[in-house]
Amino acid sequence: MLWDTHMHTHHSGDSDALMPDMIQAAVRQNLDGICFTDHFDYDYPDDPNLFLLDFDSYIKEVRSFQDTCHDRLSIRLGIEVGLQPHITEINRKAVTGHPFLPRCSRNRSLLPEIL
Repeated sequence: MLWDTHMHTHHSGDSDALMPDMIQAAVRQNLDGICFTDHFDYDYPDDPNLFLLDFDSYIKEVRSFQDTCHDRLSIRLGIEVGLQPHITEINRKAVTGHPFLPRCSRNRSLLPEIL
């Protein structure tokens, strides 16, 4: 089973990639699945607004492709959350109630559930 579980799209401040293009590339590569992991990094040091994620828009787009591509590719919804200690509680509140299925690791990062 081969997956790409670290994919940033146009929803992330560090990418202009479109989801359909990434999905087509994954299908061409015969991947079993992918996980979109756009950034949410409140108060990013170099540019505080660079990684502010519009959760509703991001989730809606991922869900639409999960529905339309389920027979060709498994698509998961993830998020890459900033690790600055002073925003831990802000991050926790931001992701609560969203369907990211995070797991907390020892370094407090939130990882997408892919199993």
